[in-house]
Amino acid sequence: MNAEKELIEKIAAIASIKNIPLYVDPKHDWNIFEDVNIEAIIPNMKEAASGIFDMKTQEHEILVRDNECKFKNYFEYANLANKYQNCKNIIIKASKKGAVII
Repeated sequence: MNAEKELIEKIAAIASIKNIPLYVDPKHDWNIFEDVNIEAIIPNMKEAASGIFDMKTQEHEILVRDNECKFKNYFEYANLANKYQNCKNIIIKASKKGAVII
């Protein structure tokens, strides 16, 4: 286990004991949050796209979503929500277009 993931799990354990909700900004490393309960993940559109597409092999798909400030269809939003079921809410910041709450 890497040090970041270990730190996140320790923070999550303390937050759980103290009933403190966790809100996180995943940047492009969603995997470190997969085993913790989260109140909300708050990515921008590019970070959200990196949650369902591989940055190394599908960077073009990520950049298209970022440029358009939206996913191509509702299935992509559903895929993101299904992939991170430990998260109660996903709030995608969509620049001046507002936000999408899943």
